[in-house]
Order: sequence, then C-alpha cells, then structure tokens
Amino acid sequence: INNGAEYATSATVTLTVQAEDPESDIIQMRFRVDSWNWSEWKPFATTTEWDMGTLMEGIHAVHAQFLNKAGLSSFPVFDNIIYDDTPPQVTDFVINSGSIATSSTLVSLTIRAVDDISGVTLMKIWNDGQGEPQGWIPYAESMTWSLRNELGKRTAYAKFINGAGLVSTAEDS
Repeated sequence: INNGAEYATSATVTLTVQAEDPESDIIQMRFRVDSWNWSEWKPFATTTEWDMGTLMEGIHAVHAQFLNKAGLSSFPVFDNIIYDDTPPQVTDFVINSGSIATSSTLVSLTIRAVDDISGVTLMKIWNDGQGEPQGWIPYAESMTWSLRNELGKRTAYAKFINGAGLVSTAEDS
C-alpha cells in the first residue's frame, strides 16, 4: 500500500500486488477494507489506484483477492495501513508564559502539539524577518529561544509535522 508507507493521508491509495497461479492466469482482482464488502472484480494489474471509502482514522487492513481463468478465487491476503488525514493540533505556542513584554531577546517557549494517530515528530521555529528554516528539529514541549535583537514587537513562528507528514502552524508575539 502506497509503496510500503506506514501512513495514508488520503483514502485513495496505490496498491501494488503480486499474484501467481502456475496452472491458470490471474485475470481479475478485488479489494476490501477491514471486513467491509468486497469491491467489484476488476482486471488484474500489478499496480492500481483504489479508493478505500469513508474511513475513521486509525489502522485498517486492506484485503485483496484474485480470480484465475478457471474461475477459482484465492484466499484473501492483506496489508495494514494507518489512515491519518488530520494535521497535529497545536494547543500551545507561547512566548514567556504569555508575558506582553520582555527586556531580553532570550525567551522560553511553551509548546504543545498533539496528534493521537501518528504523533508529533518534528518542528521548525523561526523569527519574524527571517525565512523559514530548511531543516526540522525533534519536537519538544519547551525550549529556550532567541528573538531578533531589535526593539518592538517580535513574533516567533512554528510548524509541526506528524508521522504521516501532515503539517500545522502556530505563531506568538
């Protein structure tokens, strides 16, 4: 499923299948999610796009079954995928516990981003007037941060990414 990916962020997935029958050619295949109804039979192909339908987030088993020219069907085989289509939820991104002013460019950041399905794995933080950094750093719920060394209102920005690759943003001034 999706070239062996652990997560799917869309209900439409790419299935790569391999089936052999030494006595008769494989001519059709069908799929289902968990114990739902089977899809209609379709011509056999080693790669196909398939819509899993309306899913709740979490782990799902995608089953495949194959039909040969003699009309005999295989036992179902399956692979698992974790469906996650929701980016992390940012509940806190706060400079110096919400203080409205500071005399230091060195501040503390309180950070809280959650994702119950695939977890929050990485983040990026940067200041106003600076470009977004290229690299990601490990997610942490607090850190010391240096604001730009200029008088006036300063803003820190953040992005958070979950295990499925979905991104959320936050900022505080």
